[in-house]
Amino acid sequence: MKTHGWQKQKELGDLAEIWSYQNSSDIQANIILPHYTDIPGYPMSMSIMLATLESVLQIPQLEILNSILKFSKDTNIDA
Repeated sequence: MKTHGWQKQKELGDLAEIWSYQNSSDIQANIILPHYTDIPGYPMSMSIMLATLESVLQIPQLEILNSILKFSKDTNIDA
């Protein structure tokens, strides 16, 4: 996330993180990044997060999801 200009704003306990983005064209966005798949609303949170990342980064959701899954596999985090 940091390599694409996102900054972590806040930890929501051990459940999630809030990240924000702003570029030189004043495009702003915030996402909630859940830590666990079994929290209520996880599928909707991931859907909103992927749509936001796609819009801001101009990268297809499938490519973003593949990067997340690769990172998760490389770091032994369940995706």
